[in-house]
Amino acid sequence: MKSSDNKGFTLLEVLIAVIILAIVIVPMLHSFVSSHRMNARSKQYMRATTLAQDEMEIFEKEKLEDLQDTSKFSYTVTGPDTLGEGRYEFLREGINNDHSGASVSKFDVLVKLDPERANTSDRYYDTNSQALFYMNTIGSTDSAVYVQSIRNASTVKGYDDNIYEYFSANKSAAGIGSTWGTQEFDKDLTRRIKVKIYHENNGLNIATIVKVTYEYVLCTNNVMPAGYQMYSEESVIFNNSAQGIDDDGNLPELKNVYLFYAPRYKGYSTPKTVTYPIDGEPTTLKTNEDWIIIDNEAELPINVYVIRQDIFKDGSTTEIEPTPYNYQPKIEIHDAIDADHTVGNYYTNLNIDSAALAGIGGQVDFSKLKDNNNTSRVYSNTEALSVIEPKPLDGAGSTQSEVKDRIYTMTVEVYNGGADRTTASPIVRMTGSKLE
Repeated sequence: MKSSDNKGFTLLEVLIAVIILAIVIVPMLHSFVSSHRMNARSKQYMRATTLAQDEMEIFEKEKLEDLQDTSKFSYTVTGPDTLGEGRYEFLREGINNDHSGASVSKFDVLVKLDPERANTSDRYYDTNSQALFYMNTIGSTDSAVYVQSIRNASTVKGYDDNIYEYFSANKSAAGIGSTWGTQEFDKDLTRRIKVKIYHENNGLNIATIVKVTYEYVLCTNNVMPAGYQMYSEESVIFNNSAQGIDDDGNLPELKNVYLFYAPRYKGYSTPKTVTYPIDGEPTTLKTNEDWIIIDNEAELPINVYVIRQDIFKDGSTTEIEPTPYNYQPKIEIHDAIDADHTVGNYYTNLNIDSAALAGIGGQVDFSKLKDNNNTSRVYSNTEALSVIEPKPLDGAGSTQSEVKDRIYTMTVEVYNGGADRTTASPIVRMTGSKLE
């Protein structure tokens, strides 16, 4: 007969086993829980970071007015009327950017825009909170546009560089002319820019034409041979007879003329003067004076914009040449007078007749204005053309300019959904810039 051993574990052995198992398992369970929480926090942080990055991309790409349009974006906007100093805050609440379908926590995102720049050397610093041209008025059929070419990253030569080459190729073979290069011509050339708006009968109808002429005169004698001291080049930038007629047989009407020109600063170090016959009349020209003539011969009620472009320093396509403090072009207006103001409206970003620069030479010449009786009159509104607030020459308010901040410091903050943002810290905070 077999004997069987039915002996089991004693209570003490079971207790010892349970204690050992607890010693091993409890830390493992704690590690599992900690790991799960850490993964959850990491996932939440990654979602918040992704949300902040997405918001920054939206604000860098979209216009400020579009961001405030509730039909396009769902932001609650607090503007300068409440925050002051041109600042904005854009808020979106209850955002779920987890597309897995899982039940996750939601976020609130707050985007702050502040136009105050900490660095006054920033190239946009001085343009914030100033009235600049509202350029949405440019149209292909009713606007004449001339943009003088300037040196940039894709263009080695600017317009004036070609002019220097012309003078250099034709300079005298003897005397001082043989040693002159581009730098000498750069400093000793003077320039007139003429914009003429006129009518021309082409046999079928009366066309409106806009012509831009650049005239260069060398202010140093005995450098150029006879007949080469002056160079001029003209461009027709508008001719509505080439655009066809409408259903009523009319040509498109000219509404706007834009002259984007590159200033000449080289003559300001050692300005020179020359008297040269232009159009049969002895004319005094100065190297430190851009002379711009607007001739509204057609007497059209158009808007004329004279706009100074930024230019790059010599040898650079990134650094802007600073404007000399005494740079003030001479603007000459040829137009008719009607109801005590010019027929055309004139705008510029130039500092004309500034009291701070009085006596330096910047001026608006109204001597060519005529009233309805063809009598010359001097128009006395010396504040008509202002760099701060462009206005038409009749002194009335202009809808062609707008006060707009151009660059903002942008801060994006992401919070837990429903958090009290006055006391809670954001999960993620990112900073950048928004350029309008």
